[in-house]
Amino acid sequence: MLGRCSHEFSWPLHFFYWSDALSTLLTSTRSKFIIRYHPSSTQKARKLVTAVSVLICLASAWSQTGPPVTGQWGPVLSWPFEVTHAHLLSNGKVLVWPPYNIGDSAQVWDPAAGIFTPAPKAGYNIFCTGHSHLADGRLFVSGGQIGTVLYGVPNASIYDPVTASWSRVPDMYAPRWYPTNTTLANGDVLVTSGQTDPARGIVALPQIWQAASGTWQDLSSAQLILPLYPRMFLAPNGKVFNAGDSPQSRYLDTTGTGRWTLVASAMSIFRDYGSAVQYGDGKILIMGGGRPPTATAEVIDLTAATPAWRQVGSMMSPRRQLNATLLPNGQVLVTGGTSGPGFNDKTHPVLAAEVWDPLSETWTALASQSGYRGYHSIALLLPDATVLIAGGDANQATAQVFSPPYLFNGPRPTISSAPSSVNYGETFFVGTADAPSIARITWLKLGSVTHAFNQDQRFNNLGFTIVNSGPPGLKVTVPADPNLAPPGDYMMFVLNTSGVPSVASFVRLNPATGTPPPVSLAPSSVFMPNTVIGTPSSSKNVLLINNQTVALGITTITASGDFSETDNCATPISPGGSCTLTVTFTPAALGIRSGTIGITDSASNSPQLLNLSGNGVAAASTSVNSRAFGTLAVGSTKSLSLFLFNNQAVPLHITGISTSGDYAQTNQCISPLGASQYCSITVNFTPTSTGSRPGVLTITDDANNSPQTVSLSGSGK
Repeated sequence: MLGRCSHEFSWPLHFFYWSDALSTLLTSTRSKFIIRYHPSSTQKARKLVTAVSVLICLASAWSQTGPPVTGQWGPVLSWPFEVTHAHLLSNGKVLVWPPYNIGDSAQVWDPAAGIFTPAPKAGYNIFCTGHSHLADGRLFVSGGQIGTVLYGVPNASIYDPVTASWSRVPDMYAPRWYPTNTTLANGDVLVTSGQTDPARGIVALPQIWQAASGTWQDLSSAQLILPLYPRMFLAPNGKVFNAGDSPQSRYLDTTGTGRWTLVASAMSIFRDYGSAVQYGDGKILIMGGGRPPTATAEVIDLTAATPAWRQVGSMMSPRRQLNATLLPNGQVLVTGGTSGPGFNDKTHPVLAAEVWDPLSETWTALASQSGYRGYHSIALLLPDATVLIAGGDANQATAQVFSPPYLFNGPRPTISSAPSSVNYGETFFVGTADAPSIARITWLKLGSVTHAFNQDQRFNNLGFTIVNSGPPGLKVTVPADPNLAPPGDYMMFVLNTSGVPSVASFVRLNPATGTPPPVSLAPSSVFMPNTVIGTPSSSKNVLLINNQTVALGITTITASGDFSETDNCATPISPGGSCTLTVTFTPAALGIRSGTIGITDSASNSPQLLNLSGNGVAAASTSVNSRAFGTLAVGSTKSLSLFLFNNQAVPLHITGISTSGDYAQTNQCISPLGASQYCSITVNFTPTSTGSRPGVLTITDDANNSPQTVSLSGSGK
């Protein structure tokens, strides 16, 4: 029912009153009612009065519950596949790809034409990747999946929307499945987390893709196991803020070899498959997630002297597997998800969208989508200020577009001209005939979304003044601090006093320019992968770059610790030239081993120091050194598993796997075990009497540290 009306009507509503010569047509539209009336008789007039009464009733109901308040969902669109990854490109189109074993099947959707164009193949499965936009408008993609779920790849690639092509770049330190990309203030990309495989687990080493040199910088002093797809944001202080999923938040200092520091603790909720957004300078909102899901939301202001999480109004419904999308007016749209207790519980769908207002810090219910979208669904802001919602397991090859309430509040302002690129701190002209009515200018970094988190969206308010002479328009000021707005492409919107946004203009924020040091190293630190004790690692190359306008004379290059180097650095190095240092690691002991390469030369910043570290491992090792089974009733059985790793570059020949005491084993270890491969062993404990029942698992093979042993403990009762 609509308000006090006695009948329900569908929209748009048309009334037709016909006579031989006269007619009355009443038509409702989104924002106004049009009445055309040609009186011919008293009877016709009575009919018109009745119709107008109905329209007034409907208009009242519309103002309370219609699109101006709740927004409007478009029709369900049939798409080529279930979309799990979506990226707004600098040309206004959307690059998407599906999940699972068909991940390398990207297509480009044109929102204006509503058509798809197949994209080239990346050459490997790009499902479960991290992704973000580079400063030049290309898309940087890290990791992905190989084989079955939970197994990552070390690959990294770049998609160029101008040439519609993929290009491979050097691999990361280790395979990553479910990593997060974070664009830094200089346009480089931080990659964190991601799982290698079920045995080796999550990668602890953060790495930075250095766009200028095309090399990986290893943050070897900042190794920390984070949840998969961690919620990471560039903070105003230049560090990277880890907002979740874990309650404990942290800063990552990405300079040098990296360093983590604690910041604040949020509610005692592990917000897996909740979401987080940066809704203002240094302001972060987290919401939902958990199992069972929570409706709670929290904010933190990183510009405060002592940042602390603070609870704000809860969502209208608990939900996990949701998507959170920044809107041009600074509000946060939440769509999809489940309120049920399971991982992706379709029996408890949350269909109603809702929006969070950063001023009131409260939520408002909006219109409901047509069906459940949860795990593997996406939401992405489009240039016309609508939001694309698509995908979701299992195999939901459909999409819907949501029009937020602001699109039903009157005519839209327009942008007639804007520059294609701007620099930090400068003022530029935006042409618009609506200048006197413009109340706000915002821009949002292009989105790149998967798995309930948009890794690249950011929001900024832009300062502006109205131009009082010459062509009508506005003078707009670019943020001066790259920590508040990293370089890259943004959608710029002008909003009028009614809060209605324009269609966006794409503006590229150029990287900040600065004077490089006289001599630089790329990368400036290196972490060597797991290397068997006494065995040389594979080598890594480092560029020594002469940024001067004069030749560089090199005096010495010296390595320390378990590291050695060779180079082609023939002195002098010409202005603007470079040479290559090749680094090798031969660990003398287990664990993390550190060293340096020092370079002395004629530059004013001599000596330069290359920080080195690596991890020494045994030729063969087990995932644990001991297994504790606890106390069991005599005659009962408990099973625990572990893994045997072959850390060598050659096959491992296994000659025996045995247990002692009240323990037995089964295994999936086939000899020879391939280089860098692993196999699983299951140990069964069946106490034969009460009290302590110790034992040992013993593995014999041709590794130089054979046998490998695991102590076993348990008690009978």
